[in-house]
Amino acid sequence: MSGKVRTLIEKQTVITVEPDASVREAVRLMTENDIGAVAVSSGDSLAGIFTERDLMVRVIDAELDPETTPVGKVMTTNIVAIGPDDNFEDCVITMKLKGFRHMPVLDGDRLIGMLSFRDLLQADLERIRDRADVLARLVRLDPIYDA
Repeated sequence: MSGKVRTLIEKQTVITVEPDASVREAVRLMTENDIGAVAVSSGDSLAGIFTERDLMVRVIDAELDPETTPVGKVMTTNIVAIGPDDNFEDCVITMKLKGFRHMPVLDGDRLIGMLSFRDLLQADLERIRDRADVLARLVRLDPIYDA
């Protein structure tokens, strides 16, 4: 697995909510966009992220009402961000060590993407498939073992 985070987020649309948005609104955005986390921003600054895990632990298990609970009350605030030029391997290690499934991608102070562990696994799978295709072509073309 090698490459830069930039290649994984270059076509991504960043989905954000304000801290005072309801949990229900955040979940609707996550569902509509088939994502597991949204960035929570206050103006131009990243205040936190709200994830599926936050929903389960901090809302459902805590028996809070998703309609009336603001995302800012239940979001993850101990954010570890990555940069667009960080390597895939570094991201995987950080996510594994910290127990994260999603990490915001910042270019300076500007939010430019949200990277998921699934994105990294998909990139690795594509790399493995490409390598397998090359090896398969080499085996088919190699006349050394013909009798």
